[in-house]
Amino acid sequence: MSVYSQQCATGQHLSNEEIRQQYKIKERIIEEKIMRLQLCIDTLERTNEK
Repeated sequence: MSVYSQQCATGQHLSNEEIRQQYKIKERIIEEKIMRLQLCIDTLERTNEK
């Protein structure tokens, strides 16, 4: 088995394209979480200024 091969939950090997798509999805989820956290931080900072 290659160092770079990955398996999905069913144990099947994923193609490079499938792995790339999974990383893109994970990246988008992380970016959305960061944006939500930044909104919370901004709200807290504005509230603290008052």
